[in-house]
Amino acid sequence: MRVGVFHGPGYAGRMAEYVASLLEKAGHTVVSLFEPSEVAEVQAVVLGTGDVPALVEQVKGHIRPHHIVMHVLPGQSLEPLAPLCGAGAVVGSVVPVWETRWAVEYTDEVSQTVLELLVRECGAEAVLVPASKRALLATGLSWLRFAEDVGAEAYGALSAALEDTNLGDGLRRERRTMRVLADVPVLEQQRAGIVDPGKARIFRQLARRAAEQDGREEVELWAMQEEER
Repeated sequence: MRVGVFHGPGYAGRMAEYVASLLEKAGHTVVSLFEPSEVAEVQAVVLGTGDVPALVEQVKGHIRPHHIVMHVLPGQSLEPLAPLCGAGAVVGSVVPVWETRWAVEYTDEVSQTVLELLVRECGAEAVLVPASKRALLATGLSWLRFAEDVGAEAYGALSAALEDTNLGDGLRRERRTMRVLADVPVLEQQRAGIVDPGKARIFRQLARRAAEQDGREEVELWAMQEEER
């Protein structure tokens, strides 16, 4: 199948490139699209743009029956793609969450079958996330990014402490036997050792959140006082 990709800036553009690379690896021919009229030369279109309604308005006159059109925005429903359904297109969304699990949304059994097949070709499982949960999906992906950033800091510190640069997946799979938040003096020392202001701020914020969850009022008060400085 010939797949055309509109490459926009930011998240959507990068996600579209990622999806396109996996489709190409699966054996499809992938080409970049620069003009709306070029969609007539492909069988499937990936909308790598943050403004889906605007791009749909531009391409809808060139869509023909059985065209496959997908967007990649986690927080966007399929409503902006509705004009393309009238032209006979198969529409949906694909959002990689993990390498082996993608969030999808479709309009009917035909689009479900098509999206699940394409996702499977990319080595993943398709999981339906309806419009009512798209905002939650987007927020979850943001938190996942933050968690990965924090995880990288943790693995870096533990690697240095244990003098092991190859902790790898084994350490990441291991669960801490004690999930107890440190006392204020220890947390204060740890924070003082963080040179980067941005990382120090995040550290305080995460400490406050953990204290709220654990009912540690003294840690929460310390974090609040640190934020006011």
